[in-house]
Amino acid sequence: MQKHLNIIANYRKFRTETPDTWLSYCTSHPNLQSVINSASLATNQTAKRHPHQYRLKQVNLQLLADTLNQRSSEVLNAKTFDELYNVVASTAISGVGPVTIYDTANRIGKYLGLEPEYIYIHAGTKVGLEKLIGPTKLHKVTKNLLPEPFNTSDLSAAELEDVLCIYKRLL
Repeated sequence: MQKHLNIIANYRKFRTETPDTWLSYCTSHPNLQSVINSASLATNQTAKRHPHQYRLKQVNLQLLADTLNQRSSEVLNAKTFDELYNVVASTAISGVGPVTIYDTANRIGKYLGLEPEYIYIHAGTKVGLEKLIGPTKLHKVTKNLLPEPFNTSDLSAAELEDVLCIYKRLL
C-alpha cells in the first residue's frame, strides 16, 4: 500500500512540474473546428506533436481531424465523455489506434467540459491495470475496481488512466 501511495504522490508532483500542455492547449481554442484539428493532429501551442502520436502518419491524423469535423454536430451533442469517446472511436481511421482515440477524445472533452467517468484501457494502461487486478478483457473500468489507495484517492478517472500508463512497470 505504501508503494501505491508513493506512486500517487509522485504522480501529483510530476503533473505539477510537467503539465500536459496538449490537454491544456485544447481549452484555449476559439471554436470546435480548431480544437478538433489540434486534438486530432496531437499538437500543442508550439506545434509539437504529443509523444503518443509522434510515430503516426500525418495523413491518418489529418483524416481523423477531417472526419471528426464532418461529424462536429455529433461531437458537440455528446452529453458525456463516453458518448464523445464513442463518436471518436466510431471513425475507424486506419493507422489510428486506441491510444490516439482516447487522447483525441480527452483533448476535445477538455474543451467541451466533458471528463472521463471511466478509466479507458489500452496499451500501457492495460499493463498497469493487470498488475493491480490480474488479467482482464475489459475496455473500460470504474475507479472502484482498483485497489486501495487508488479507488479512494481524489484522482480523476483521466488521472488514474495516466497513472496506470506512466507507472505500469512499478505497479
